[in-house]
Formats: sequence, C-alpha cells, structure tokens
Amino acid sequence: MSKLENESDKRFHKLDKLLWWDKYSAVILYFCLSGVFGAFWLYLTYREPHHHDSYVVAEVLFTHSIASEEGGFSFFATVRLPDGTEKTVGTKSVALSGQVASRACIEQRLGESGRMYHKLVPTTRCSKNE
Repeated sequence: MSKLENESDKRFHKLDKLLWWDKYSAVILYFCLSGVFGAFWLYLTYREPHHHDSYVVAEVLFTHSIASEEGGFSFFATVRLPDGTEKTVGTKSVALSGQVASRACIEQRLGESGRMYHKLVPTTRCSKNE
C-alpha cells in the first residue's frame, strides 16, 4: 500500500464519521425540539390545584351559545357576582344551559395562589345552600 492510498483511507474514515451525523442529525434535532416544545406546552397548560369554596347565585347579564355542524355545542353566560365583579362562565352541556335564565348558580373554587375560579353548575346546588 502506498503512502498516498494510506492518506486517502484516513480522509475517508473522517468522512464516514461525518456521514453518521448527516444520517441522524434530523432525528436528533426532531427529538430535542419535541422535548422542548412538549415541556413548554405543559408549562402553559398547567392549572394549579383548587378546591370548592362556595356556591353563589349570580345575576345573568348576557348569554350566547355556539353550535357547530360537527355537533359541538358551547354556552357562555356573562354574570355579575354578589361582590360586583363580572365574569364569563361557560359549559358544553345543553341541559345546564337550559337552566340559566335571569339568575345562574356559580361554583366558586379557590386556587392555592388565592385566585378564584368560577364554574357554571346546576341550580339545585344553590337551592341546597339557601
């Protein structure tokens, strides 16, 4: 084997190492970016733990419903809570949306940070507390 052939073999050996990176770089990059975006998505969608605080009867200011051709239904009500604040609460239940008239039953849930969450619930829950 001549010296020239020996040098060319070394160059090809280095090229083989680079070809490995070319083969798998897209897969490695895909998994790294998937991990980063997955962690970011989990961070954005995290809801803090919360627990039931009370049921209140709120005055309904405005309601509207959205129905789609695929069969989805959403109902939203803007209500004035007893403390004077206005909140928009919603449900995907047709039966629950039928119970909302001039007043609605709202469940107040308290988060660990002190933030208050509101949820539209059946009117029978508020009548038990009165």
